[in-house]
Amino acid sequence: IFSFISTFFYFLFKKDFKKNFKYSFKLYVLTFLFSSFWLIPMLFKVSYTVPHIWFPPNSVAEIRDMLMPKPLILFYILSLIATLIILKKDKEKMVFVFVAFFSMFLFLISPWFNSIGVPGFDHLQLIKFLPMIYISLIINISIPFSYLKNNFRLILPTIVLILCILWVENHVTYIDYWISWNYNGYEDKPLGYEYYNVNNFLSKLPYGRVAYEYDPIKYEKTLGSSRATETIPIFSGKPITEGCHFQSSFNGPYIYNSHCEYSIGCSCLFGYLTKGCPFFDFDKGTEHLKLFGVRYFFASSEKVKLILRERNDYKLLYGPGEFEIWELNDSKIIEVPAYEPINVKIDNWREFSYKWFESEKTNIFLVWNGDERFNRVFINPNIEDIPSIYLDNKCDIKNIVIENEKISFDTDCINKPHIIKITYFPNWKVKGADKIYMVSPAFMLVYPKQNHIELYYGYTFSDILGIFLTFTGIIIVIFFRKRLNL
Repeated sequence: IFSFISTFFYFLFKKDFKKNFKYSFKLYVLTFLFSSFWLIPMLFKVSYTVPHIWFPPNSVAEIRDMLMPKPLILFYILSLIATLIILKKDKEKMVFVFVAFFSMFLFLISPWFNSIGVPGFDHLQLIKFLPMIYISLIINISIPFSYLKNNFRLILPTIVLILCILWVENHVTYIDYWISWNYNGYEDKPLGYEYYNVNNFLSKLPYGRVAYEYDPIKYEKTLGSSRATETIPIFSGKPITEGCHFQSSFNGPYIYNSHCEYSIGCSCLFGYLTKGCPFFDFDKGTEHLKLFGVRYFFASSEKVKLILRERNDYKLLYGPGEFEIWELNDSKIIEVPAYEPINVKIDNWREFSYKWFESEKTNIFLVWNGDERFNRVFINPNIEDIPSIYLDNKCDIKNIVIENEKISFDTDCINKPHIIKITYFPNWKVKGADKIYMVSPAFMLVYPKQNHIELYYGYTFSDILGIFLTFTGIIIVIFFRKRLNL
């Protein structure tokens, strides 16, 4: 976006538009080809991710504080002086002023982009334009230094640099404390070693997905961050329900809404998508933990620990202590459901999936991309319209192996639906079944044709096309660079 903005400036203010356009066109075609190996798959698959909209500021004061925070006020003043000098010397070097103003414009209108319904535009967070505004201002300040005579080219920039450092140092707010608190490590925190011990215990347990209670105040005070428990996979080697990037998996909204049901904290991270978040309800939370195949539960608050001690569907494995590990009975990562999955065709499957998740019918899975295998299609149904078709699910599923890009298991239930509680993505392929279906909330469904099933992460058409275009760009540069006059 910003490289295009810069080029657009030269179209407007430099002579010989035709020549500039021709050169830029060739340059951008090559840029597109070089980036196609990731850009093409991203464009094809962006609908399988979750939008994360940054809410717009509520007041003029908030806009001012975001665009012109106190540590940068001096930079704005210096950039204004630099702009006046550049206007007299060389208007073509106004490019960074142009980029800064254009970025401010995009910052202000990005909430509109979020709402127009174009795939990918709902990921365009207004906050992402702020760094380019700041960087453009700083670079713009440096341009007039090139006009100085040799005697001043070192002295004046050094003076300006010292002034900027002193200004920023005297106008920062919480950054010094934040850096110290965050980078001292777990070892320096009150419960750092207890956190290490509980993860060490987890590492010795059999494979199983971990869900943790969201206890932000305690984690912030005793571990250094409200998100400290997201490091469980690093220290224990066990997978957790959360991902390292909120938008990377469409299961994100269900997972973070579930936090509110089994935790004393509730981030309501995706509440704008699900139209609110649930209240604390440990029974409902347990249902959703089972839905996600969670085997181990990381408890932190006294409230949740007391509830767990009163239940017979959890078993204490580690504790009592500040942090406890409980095992959830009868929770499976791969299973044959108790009811037949129902094929649904609906205008907005995402919105319907949120309603399904909060309903009492989460034991009836909904297929979002069904085909002729399913005898009946329910078109734009209500939750109440979903039938309960009993299925004999007394099956022996064993030898489950889950790796980063491979899942395998053995089953004695041929042609019966098997729910794999891993997020669906088009790159997943299957051996031993005809295809992989996307099933609610966003899991994978297969109907085995043989006893041994293997799913693996492969290439799609968009991946192959992107790689082909990138290699095409490389070949063009190697063999035709002189002819292109680049």
